[in-house]
Amino acid sequence: MKTELGMSFFTDSKLRSEVIKIFNNYNIFVEFPEVGSRTSEVTFNIKVPLDKSINYDTVKVIYEYLEKQLKIDFIGEKISFICSDDEYRESPLFVLDSTGNSQSAFLEDKGTKFHKETFCEVCGLIQRDQLSPLVIDTSKIKDRYMVNVGPFWVVSEKMVDLMNKWNLKGYDLNPVVHKGPESGSQQAYQIIPKHTLPNWSSQMVYFYFATEPEPCICGIKRTRYGPFHYDKEDLKDMDSDIYLPAEWTHDGRYVYKKTLFSKKFRDLIIENKISKDVRGSDDEKYGSKDWVLEPVILV
Repeated sequence: MKTELGMSFFTDSKLRSEVIKIFNNYNIFVEFPEVGSRTSEVTFNIKVPLDKSINYDTVKVIYEYLEKQLKIDFIGEKISFICSDDEYRESPLFVLDSTGNSQSAFLEDKGTKFHKETFCEVCGLIQRDQLSPLVIDTSKIKDRYMVNVGPFWVVSEKMVDLMNKWNLKGYDLNPVVHKGPESGSQQAYQIIPKHTLPNWSSQMVYFYFATEPEPCICGIKRTRYGPFHYDKEDLKDMDSDIYLPAEWTHDGRYVYKKTLFSKKFRDLIIENKISKDVRGSDDEKYGSKDWVLEPVILV
């Protein structure tokens, strides 16, 4: 697995050489950006591999120079994880991140009831427990197999038929409640994973953005997770196809747990042409109905 930090910012074109020089001091290659015809500003989009030679201490030094010396007041950051072919081939589980590079793959909650309580007094993250069936406008599912509703996954009738045909194990299906126009509404179900995985490996990788305050003491807010790491021995007796992790993540307001699916599930999704073999959200093949399933790393 390779970890890459993407950073983007604007600056006056007169400062191009100075920007490039600070990155070159750390052996980071930066392309010389062209100046637009209607502006004196240039855009830098720089990808930095994070490894033993370049870490967050290095990044902080660079940012400090850009902010204090060159007066660049905003730097956008994005962390990407590039897994190898072997890691995709050997992973027994995959975290489902998306079922389409389109807003229509993400539906809004229309009134599901939750019990809410504070998860962390410091950062204010909230934990919520679902008390009622999921309420959505099922007409918006249209011809999709699966859609995202916040932290939950909802499948259409045709996806249920396939999951039964494939003999997938380890989940229940709860019918959702339709709220919206009757035209185009359909039967749909929320996936309820029945099993929780062991804790992540002690070799699990964590990151945070150098432009933000350090992570909260709860260990969740402002923490970025790499692919989930598990000890091989902990997964050797795995016999289901859908799981929840033991650990929480968050969406900025609420804590939740991501859903993991088996290699069998991912392979069948690709074999049946429901999705192309997409490797991350930056993959050029990632289309409006393609699924992003990130492999776990065995250590």
